[in-house]
Amino acid sequence: MEGTPPICSCSKMALVFIGVCAGDYIACRPGAEGDVGAAGSDTPIMWLSRVGLARQQSRIMTTDDPSVVPPSLSSLAPFIRVAFDVEAEFPRIAYLCIRHALQKANEIDPNSSGRRVMQFKTALRRKLEEISGGNSANDIKELHNYYQNLLIYADTLERNSNGGSDRVQLRKMYHSVLFEVLEALSLSGSCDIPAEILESGGELAAKQEVYAAYNILPLDPASSSQAIMMLTEIRFALSTIQNVIKLPWPPDVLEHEKKSPGVDIFNWLQIMFGFQQGNVMNQREHLILLIANVRTARFSREDDDEKLRALVLSFIERKLLKNYKRWCKSLGCECNLRMLRNKQICQQQVLNIGLYLLIWGEAANLRFMPECLCYIFHHMAEDIKYVLNNSSSKTCKSMQLVYGGKDYSFLTTVIKPMYDIIQQEAERSDYGGHSTWRNYDDLNECFWSSECFRLGWPWRITQEFMRNTDRSGQGYQNRRQKCFWSGKAYVEVRSFLHIYRNFNRMWAFFILALQAMIVVAWSGSGSILDLFDLNVLLKVSSIFITTAFLDLLQASVEIALSFKAWPCLRYSNILRYMLKVVAAIVWVVILPLGYKRSWESPAEQVDTIKSWSDILFKRSYMYSTCVAIYTLPSVIGATIFFFPKLRRVSGRSHSRFVHLFLWWSQPYIFIGHGMHETLYTLFKYTLFWLVLLLNKFFFSYYFEIRPLVQWTKQIVKVHMKEEYNWHDFFLNERGNWGVVLAIWTPIVLVYFMDTQIWYSFWSAIFGAINGAFSRLGEIRSLEMLRARFHSLPGAFDAKLVHLAAEGTRSKSFSFRSTFAKAAPENGIIFLRFARLWNEVVNNLRNEDLLDNIQKDLLLVPCSPSPSSEAIVWPAFLLSNKVPKAINIVKRVTDVWTNDDLVKVLNAEEYMIDGIDEFYRTFFFICHSIVIGEQERRIMVELKRELDQHIVEKRLLKLLKLNAVPFLYFKFIKLLDFLENYDHGKLYEVSRLMQDMLEIYTIDIKRSASYCEHGIELLDKCMDCSSRIPFSSHGMHRELFDSIALYYAPQASTKLVKQIKRLRLLMLPEESAVDIPTNSEGRRRLTFFASSLFMEMPSAPNIQNMVSFSVLTPYYDEQTLLPQPMLEEENDDGVSILDYLQHVFPDEWANFQERVNGSDAKLHAKETCKWAAFRLPTLARTVRGMSYYQKALELQAFLDTASDNEIYERFKDPATEDSNSQRSHIDIQALVNLKFNYVVSCQEFALYSRTQDYRQMQLLELLKEYPVMRLAYIDEIEGAEAKEYYSVLVKGFSCSDLHQEVYRIKLPGDPMIGERKSENQNHAVIFSRGEVVQVIDMNEDNYLEEALKIRNFLQEFQKDSVVGTPSILGMREHNFTESNTSLAGFITSQESSFVTIGQRILVNPLRIRFHYGHSDVFDRLFHLSRGGLSKASRIINSSESIYAGFNTTLRGGNIMHKQYIQLGKGQNVRFDQISHYHAKSAVGNAEQMISRDIYRLGHYLDFFRMLSLYFTTVGYYVSNLIIVLTVYTFLYGRLYLTLSGLEPALDEYVSLQHNKPSQVALASESFVFFGLFMAAPVVAEIGLERGFRKAFRRFLTMQLKLASFFFTFSIGTKAHFFGRTLLHGRANFPQRADRHEFFLRHEKFAQIYRLYSRSHFTKAIEILMLLIVYQLYGASENKTVAYFFINFSLWLLVGSWLFAPFLFNPQGLEWQRTVEDWFDWLKWIKSSGKCGMSGIKSWESWWEEEQSHLSTGILHAQLTEVLLSTRFFLYQYGLVYHLNFVHQSKNIVVYLLSWLVVIVALAMLKIVATSRKWLKQKERRALSRKVLN
Repeated sequence: MEGTPPICSCSKMALVFIGVCAGDYIACRPGAEGDVGAAGSDTPIMWLSRVGLARQQSRIMTTDDPSVVPPSLSSLAPFIRVAFDVEAEFPRIAYLCIRHALQKANEIDPNSSGRRVMQFKTALRRKLEEISGGNSANDIKELHNYYQNLLIYADTLERNSNGGSDRVQLRKMYHSVLFEVLEALSLSGSCDIPAEILESGGELAAKQEVYAAYNILPLDPASSSQAIMMLTEIRFALSTIQNVIKLPWPPDVLEHEKKSPGVDIFNWLQIMFGFQQGNVMNQREHLILLIANVRTARFSREDDDEKLRALVLSFIERKLLKNYKRWCKSLGCECNLRMLRNKQICQQQVLNIGLYLLIWGEAANLRFMPECLCYIFHHMAEDIKYVLNNSSSKTCKSMQLVYGGKDYSFLTTVIKPMYDIIQQEAERSDYGGHSTWRNYDDLNECFWSSECFRLGWPWRITQEFMRNTDRSGQGYQNRRQKCFWSGKAYVEVRSFLHIYRNFNRMWAFFILALQAMIVVAWSGSGSILDLFDLNVLLKVSSIFITTAFLDLLQASVEIALSFKAWPCLRYSNILRYMLKVVAAIVWVVILPLGYKRSWESPAEQVDTIKSWSDILFKRSYMYSTCVAIYTLPSVIGATIFFFPKLRRVSGRSHSRFVHLFLWWSQPYIFIGHGMHETLYTLFKYTLFWLVLLLNKFFFSYYFEIRPLVQWTKQIVKVHMKEEYNWHDFFLNERGNWGVVLAIWTPIVLVYFMDTQIWYSFWSAIFGAINGAFSRLGEIRSLEMLRARFHSLPGAFDAKLVHLAAEGTRSKSFSFRSTFAKAAPENGIIFLRFARLWNEVVNNLRNEDLLDNIQKDLLLVPCSPSPSSEAIVWPAFLLSNKVPKAINIVKRVTDVWTNDDLVKVLNAEEYMIDGIDEFYRTFFFICHSIVIGEQERRIMVELKRELDQHIVEKRLLKLLKLNAVPFLYFKFIKLLDFLENYDHGKLYEVSRLMQDMLEIYTIDIKRSASYCEHGIELLDKCMDCSSRIPFSSHGMHRELFDSIALYYAPQASTKLVKQIKRLRLLMLPEESAVDIPTNSEGRRRLTFFASSLFMEMPSAPNIQNMVSFSVLTPYYDEQTLLPQPMLEEENDDGVSILDYLQHVFPDEWANFQERVNGSDAKLHAKETCKWAAFRLPTLARTVRGMSYYQKALELQAFLDTASDNEIYERFKDPATEDSNSQRSHIDIQALVNLKFNYVVSCQEFALYSRTQDYRQMQLLELLKEYPVMRLAYIDEIEGAEAKEYYSVLVKGFSCSDLHQEVYRIKLPGDPMIGERKSENQNHAVIFSRGEVVQVIDMNEDNYLEEALKIRNFLQEFQKDSVVGTPSILGMREHNFTESNTSLAGFITSQESSFVTIGQRILVNPLRIRFHYGHSDVFDRLFHLSRGGLSKASRIINSSESIYAGFNTTLRGGNIMHKQYIQLGKGQNVRFDQISHYHAKSAVGNAEQMISRDIYRLGHYLDFFRMLSLYFTTVGYYVSNLIIVLTVYTFLYGRLYLTLSGLEPALDEYVSLQHNKPSQVALASESFVFFGLFMAAPVVAEIGLERGFRKAFRRFLTMQLKLASFFFTFSIGTKAHFFGRTLLHGRANFPQRADRHEFFLRHEKFAQIYRLYSRSHFTKAIEILMLLIVYQLYGASENKTVAYFFINFSLWLLVGSWLFAPFLFNPQGLEWQRTVEDWFDWLKWIKSSGKCGMSGIKSWESWWEEEQSHLSTGILHAQLTEVLLSTRFFLYQYGLVYHLNFVHQSKNIVVYLLSWLVVIVALAMLKIVATSRKWLKQKERRALSRKVLN
């Protein structure tokens, strides 16, 4: 900058100080190059910009490092950062900075009482000693010049402040550390600051308020001209919230403050209730964006502003406060939303909406308690009504005093008391089970009754509500509370009885069906027609007696499991429990008596009963009457079942009569009503279950029950010929009921379990049919993509382009969706398609899924003009078409006609297009290299002549096409010369041109000789004055000689592109047929193309689309992988980079091709990104979510641009002018209005304090993806306690800046429950839009899928039979599928669930929930109903699915769509996958005891209840039953074998082969082969890729030992589900849950710790059972069924014992095995010292594993004891088979065996105790020796 005075040393230091003060922020600007020391020649801008580059790389700090600032002194961080950065060049500045920081530290904490404060001060003093020195005499001399330059820089930034980064740089300058340091120097008397400098500093500080930090909307006065603020909808929203007319203000608010331009309703609410500033700013922007987006998305066709404002506000209020209205109606209180008379309705609506948003924004953990928020809102809205009614300043002042009237008053007065209760209850959760503390649901349900109003307002928290129980939590059960809401109305008791309690209707149904089948099979011939026999029918009617007993069981279980909650229950509920027991007892007595009376000849033993019952039952038909009365409620319920509308209305009714009527079956609670579906959906899922159940019962009856009944009839008649082989306790036993029990028990268990198998089978069939109707698999392969590519432009335009979508609607269903082939008259359609198709292809190239050649083959080239007559197809469709055509014309004879030729060429698709493009390109190339005027005329005439022949269809008549190949080969040589151009060989090009002309005129042309035709051409092309004689002896030069040709590749870029394009067309077909060669690229392109033919809503204009946010919770997983981590080798000598290069060799080669030639630094950075984008990292997720922004910008351009603009941008994307730049700014503003992305990084504050490398990585992501916002929890040491804040940070693409946008104080530590849910909860207030998508950090997105997001979001506005969705799911693809074989197994399992499984859950079952996948939530619905998940500790460990439970219970609608997909990464190692299965099992066990499953199981109708069971917890119950079946089968066989019954029964031929048992258990063996999950996998892969590939995939999985893997996983799920259900959350090493990226060898000791209790001990037990059975059992007939049973059991043992070793890398290598063995021995021999972890000692590990037995619940301990008694059967049976017994059967033998066992255990105990005693003695002796 000319004229700028030189800057002295002090000014240099000041500028450096100011620049580095921003630390991470100031970016390198253009022209900031040169020597840092040469400041005198630099402008302030250049100097300040360059200083930002001086910041050192982040480093790991120790606790003694002064750069690690304690949390209580966080305000000193800028001073310390500046000091460290400038110390090398400006030690004086560093000294002053550190000295000032030390002074401030002494002022803040003079006693050094804070954490690490003493060490910090000591480090500062030591640093001052190191850098002390220098002269401060000249520090002030040049300050005036410095501030002049600073003001110049500030003015420059202010003029360019439309962009965000310049605004932040300006703001950061006003917060400079320098001014504060200088002020401190002035106050201390060290120097005097001139008045003009102070005035200049004041001017800079004053502008701080003008340029305020902002998130999306710059609401400060200076930003009204920014693009986003100029949008009509934003101006509309601003005018809506700034309507403060006639609002009463407190007297202390000045008049000019009330009338200032920026004052709005949020200011009024803040003043009245004391909301904090950060919350007000956040919710102000939130509501403005919400109003703007609802206006354009819902009511875009309304023109009248006032009417539009009323519609918009009514819509938002209705959706946001619907739950509040229902709450008021439920409690019978007056709703405070009713409009006051003579008041502005819209203003009051804004007040209500704004008030609720402000409460919600500051509620912190209370957001999990929606009815608590309703209670708060109710009273505050009532206060607003009171203020508006009185309309006086005194009323406002008194209201201010109630809430505190200051910033944070609302937080302190309203939120903090309730938060303290939540925190206290959460602390108690560490000291007992769920019954000892109240979770979020318990506290929230306190507000479901009108008694909650006893809390008053402001809070009058009673002693009962805040009860201070002891740590054991006994206060909840010891006495009846004064208030029912002070305790738990539902107690989560751990018991297996929950399986029956929650789904009693299902178990009763199966039990009754089993009884009926047994009765029918036993009573007659076994035919199902026997039911028409009256005697058989009467026997079957005994099921009603069983029903009565089951009702008694259910009532007893209800009392037992809810007994701990009785002190807190209503008396009406207790009365209901007792009456149900009494009623069940009455029916248990009456029905059996009536049943016995119905028989004419009762048994002798009931004669006495009969004589007594004659008094009650005079006639036999009385039993039928009793049954009719007993079943009447069920009949009424079944009748109402077919009238879902009636059920829905009655369920949602608040009438006391309706509540009383439903009280017996469903006592009224606030949620769980009105969940019934329409008649059509009811018919669909009822039909599904009827088909399934009929299939199940048919199989069970004819293959299990009936044969087994016949077998049982025979066995009960057998009389034993010899006694037992052991001592017989039951000498008088008859009927061999022990044998019957041993045989029937596993069959009954299989009967209860096999419904899960039938569900898997039928869900695959129905799901495949559903998918076929949805047109899944329309394009399954690249061949189909090539065949249907001509329809893609039409499909693309109809589905993804707004202009076309307006007139495109699907009118009728068809199995095949067809679109017209792209034609020249629809060129603009093809142009729009080509624009986005090329973006997709280029994006695939940037992701290294394509190489350069493949990219060129897939790209659609630009047509010559927007109105071009030809469609230019991508080269991969046209490759090898021309060579094929040349081969065809070789065969052309004189008998061929023009029609024959056309028919042959049209036989292969795209051949005509390839010939046409080759023809045009041929003449373009020839014309481009010819500069001679005569030669150009010849070329033009030749083309005109050929075009005429083609139009007139006279090619074959006038030309000899069989000579065309000679011309073709000459042209190929010409291309070779042009590609490898050498100016010295131009004559070769000339000769080739002459040869081609000669071939055409002599060999191809039929009617003239060469010379005649040449003269004819010259006559046509030249006038007489310029004619050149054609004869060789008379011409001045030859035609097409070197003079007439010119070619310069540097200047002929278009020609070079055409040559390159022509080369692609001539590639061999095999080179282009499998493009892309990368499997992931093929999958993505084929699915994208296929999805365009599926049904989806039409794409709206960007301005009218539904606005949305994406929220990603992030804990401490990897963001980007640093270079050292990538190259670090593990114990096996393999680095992450080596592993990734091995797994993705083609992508690595593509990457190397892409970055070839870049410098080393850029190459290293790109390598880190390449690795991160192949792993489930946060960087991959952020990149994927940013595709939404890119896709919306592309589509917004197509929506707003003209056809010529689209063509020009397509022709040259880099072309930009002022209009296009302005258009881009407008498009960005529009996209920012519609989309934002928040990453909730829980530990970011910790990263910042410890200088963790992940902090810099996160800031780098903020810079690279400006749409991203980072939310984190900041922890600061306060004066009395720690303070917690929710903070939002943004970044900028054009600089290294990042800026804090919002800071909202929290009532305390938000992490008091499930951390993921609460991490999500604290950041959800920063999300925007009508809907929000929840994305885990291991998910990904694709650009081509992001193009469909507009269509997807339209589902929230689409009218359908089932209504608009509250949660909308999309399919996922596992991108880690190819990493390992295990990843392939888990991918197959997960893929079937997220595709065909989700389809069947939505249609027809209507029972889908949220499973932690990439679902999109109706944000306003869930904002007022508890959030996106639940967070109570332990019980909500599977936090995601509870959002689905909550949505369903509150009347929401959950749907799923298949036409859009996201990527997801799964674990790839065996221990990670096992941990995932264990977590799922633990989560489902917690669900089983939760109130959500209980309520859903009771409030859903019967068939949806079946769907609920078999799609959630029932799957894990089935796994548990499978394991129990194996045990009961083997122990039953052990009983038969060791008792001697089996050999005795084997003598009877009819009993020798128990085929029913074999068939039943063989059906279970299919589970062990992985066939359990095979049907859905095969169906889905077959539907989308073809059934041949599906069966090949299945066989490949089996060869890779998938059966071992799935069988092992059954054991994992069964163990952890059962143990958690009985004892609580089972321990599993957390290390395995980390997202580690590649395989490593696990030591045997670790494998033993992981799987000993869950698999190894059980497998050894089963192995011993099998060995004993093989040794002592009778021989069986080797049938196929028996083979399945026997082999599956051995497979189970093998998989449970050896699967961890088989799937362990290098698990079978000898050297590794030896090392692992010695390591395991060392671990086994290590004694468990005090505090030693289980990783180091077997003894400590054993104590940890057994801890649940000593601290568990009594009934759980008794259950474990009872189960352990099974081992006595070993001892009892085997002892009588030993040789020394000599076949004695005396009981003394058994007693002596106990004596031997006791002696052996005593000896082991003595040895162990002696060893410990000797070790202690040695230690004491050693200690005495040391002391002496």
